[in-house]
Amino acid sequence: MSSIPEAEGDAPSETNRVLNQLLTATKTSAAASLAAGMIAASGRPHSVQEALELVHSIKFALYPTPNNDAYKQWAKEKALHLVKVHD
Repeated sequence: MSSIPEAEGDAPSETNRVLNQLLTATKTSAAASLAAGMIAASGRPHSVQEALELVHSIKFALYPTPNNDAYKQWAKEKALHLVKVHD
């Protein structure tokens, strides 16, 4: 996930830490809202695990993090993850 850039040489400040937490929460909320809509539109029940996997996939699709190992693994299999909800 992206973070709030800091001035060179500055130690992380409390403000930046809080802003990064807010940014992360906002991205997760957006992904969860989209996942809820997709699940509702699919017309079938989903397990909690399926819903969490969908939120995870949507979050990576909307907010790529190429330096993250979990993202790299997800990117290799993303077609599988994003189509799964429509089965």
